Amino acid sequence: MAFTQFYVQPTGSNLNSGSTNTDAATLTYASGNWALATGVFTVASGNPLSDGVTVGDFASVYVNGSTVTGFVGRITARDATTITVSLTAKSGTAPTDGTGTVTLKVGGAWAGPSGTTALPLDFMAGTMTNSTGNPPHCAWKAGTYSVTGALTHSLDTGAIWHEGYTTTIGDGGYAILDGGTSGASYKLLNVTGKNTNFVYFVFQNNGATGSTDGVGVTGNENMFYRCVFKNFRGMGFAANAVCNTTECEFYNNNTSNTSTKGGCQLLSSGSVCLRNISHHNSGSNATGFFLDQSMLVQGCIAWANGNDGFSSVGDVNQTYLNCDAYANGRHGFNLQTTA
Repeated sequence: MAFTQFYVQPTGSNLNSGSTNTDAATLTYASGNWALATGVFTVASGNPLSDGVTVGDFASVYVNGSTVTGFVGRITARDATTITVSLTAKSGTAPTDGTGTVTLKVGGAWAGPSGTTALPLDFMAGTMTNSTGNPPHCAWKAGTYSVTGALTHSLDTGAIWHEGYTTTIGDGGYAILDGGTSGASYKLLNVTGKNTNFVYFVFQNNGATGSTDGVGVTGNENMFYRCVFKNFRGMGFAANAVCNTTECEFYNNNTSNTSTKGGCQLLSSGSVCLRNISHHNSGSNATGFFLDQSMLVQGCIAWANGNDGFSSVGDVNQTYLNCDAYANGRHGFNLQTTA
């Protein structure tokens, strides 16, 4: 599948356009003029033609003094003094008119989440496509992205892919999103939008007290593939909407030992749980998989959890195929009441 490619790496800059895997932007035009109605940026110095600005590349446009870009769009035209940026093939909100107060950067990787900054989460939109309309794919360089507050991804603008890698995209390297081990617990990531795919991520830690879940999903049609969820005060992964978890690992969650929490929770009909393992969620209340409503659970393993391996209350049409439950503290499969 062809994509419109973007990059995150810890040594990049969140003022870049994200469209190349270099730390620094390819070109920077500082303190130019910007016209919101037309998307035309007029350079203060330099020559976009001879400098090598290319139609089809992506540009970050921001007000001087910003620490994070608020707008990235596809370049549609350039001449010796101006660069035109699309106002539809874009992410974010374009800045208002500025005279000598706006900077444009072409290329360069984003630095990714840090502190309370979520970018490219809740910024990179499905509308940020190349001229053939290929969906955006963001490759996250393996490393640890440390945050200190809850992150939200709320966009519903078309399919988006986020994927970890080490050296070459597709090599299975993991990007780590780390919420730290101090203070009151908080939800590390809450996905409220649709059609986002997370591939090769480790989600870990969300404080030292309380019982807040680690990753929550309330938007439909999201997928997590070969992701790891660990060391959360509450549920490692908690979905209240239709989603797909495939070949994921959930362990050492529910460290607060709160009732009905554990590794993985799926609570919406139509969800799919394929070849996942939930293990060593070791508190006496920690369940491996807590499943509600009608869904398919295939090839999953619940191992060495403090409470039930698989637990469901009062549901019908749950299908379990080739699943294993062993060395759990209570039932392997606990299908209760009218299940």
